[in-house]
Amino acid sequence: MASNTRKVGSNRGAKRVWLEGKILTQAGWKAKDTRFDIAQSDHGLTLTRSDSGARRVSGKGDNPIIDICGATLGVAQGFERVEIAATFDAIEITEAEG
Repeated sequence: MASNTRKVGSNRGAKRVWLEGKILTQAGWKAKDTRFDIAQSDHGLTLTRSDSGARRVSGKGDNPIIDICGATLGVAQGFERVEIAATFDAIEITEAEG
C-alpha cells in the first residue's frame, strides 16, 4: 500500500485533490489504462478500480494523474489536508489529522 498526505488545493475557486505519479504507479494505477468509480462517504472518498468505471486515469506513460474537483469531492471540500491510501483495488481519501 502506498500512502501520502496532501493539501487540498483549488482551481478557479473550486477545491481540488490532485494525485500524480509515484503514489499511483506504486499501487498499479496506470495512465490511460485504469478505469474507476468514485463513492462519497461521511469520511471522504473511495476510488474503486472497475473495468467499466465511469472515470479513467489520465496522464502519459509513467506519470498517471487523477484530478478530483468541485462537488465530486463531497465532504472532502471542507478538508485542509487529506490522507491518501492507495492499493491495487482502491484509493481511500480521508481527512488528515493535524
